[in-house]
Amino acid sequence: MSQDQTTKPIFPGQRDNEEIVMVIYKHWYIAVAPMLKALLIILLSFFLPVILGVAFFIFNYALSAAIYYLWILFWVGYIFYAYNNWLQDKFVVTDQRIVKIDQRGVFNRTVFETELNKIQNLTHSTKGMFATFFNFGTVIVQTTVGELTLDYVPNPVYIKEEIIQLTKEK
Repeated sequence: MSQDQTTKPIFPGQRDNEEIVMVIYKHWYIAVAPMLKALLIILLSFFLPVILGVAFFIFNYALSAAIYYLWILFWVGYIFYAYNNWLQDKFVVTDQRIVKIDQRGVFNRTVFETELNKIQNLTHSTKGMFATFFNFGTVIVQTTVGELTLDYVPNPVYIKEEIIQLTKEK
């Protein structure tokens, strides 16, 4: 089965005979938290100069206005960066292996993978108040070679159980 334009691979390195079982993104909280921080900074940057009465001084001089606009533009760019980084980070579970695509920055991507038949043990953990409240955590896949950590996944118990089912089928 060759891959043409109608059957594009979901991830780089996907095999021709590989069926995707799950594509798991990190929990939405991981994307929203830095975006809310940036949004708060943008809102404070708009309202604080007005409240403190220094908006006139900022916009009266070209250099201070340029710095102010660059500051706002930086945080808007940070929101897009945080979203894109969250969107590019994913865990792909196929009928043959688990692939972890770890996006660190715009031009830095690392791909880890392990075959399902090499899995020896699976554990999961949920640590902290937010992780417990929003139901996300870590699934650790132990293999003959080492560990593959699926961090910040939603519903780690379900994901662990699904992987256990796949390994039993192999």
